[in-house]
Amino acid sequence: METNEISWHEVQVWRAVVAMGDKWFSNTELGETIPNVNGRTVRIKTKKLADLGVLDVAEVFPAHRFRRAKKAARSMPYVRRLEDATEVFREYDATQPEKKRHGK
Repeated sequence: METNEISWHEVQVWRAVVAMGDKWFSNTELGETIPNVNGRTVRIKTKKLADLGVLDVAEVFPAHRFRRAKKAARSMPYVRRLEDATEVFREYDATQPEKKRHGK
């Protein structure tokens, strides 16, 4: 997969991040809110979002914490792409039978 493509998993992680609001969270805490996405995928996607500046990172022990970056407004190009991808997947999921949706 190309690095500029946004996957269904990345959209699921983004939706969970948005739902967390301004709260700091670990990868484990975030992963517990996302069905059908494993912990490794959550870690990879949060790292990508942090590297892009969409997430703030607190490098603390025993687990790094993340939150949506204050500057990650809808005007940020990658955030706009995530929001657009969220809408595409929402429309796609609505047309699919329940058991055929992304790993269900």
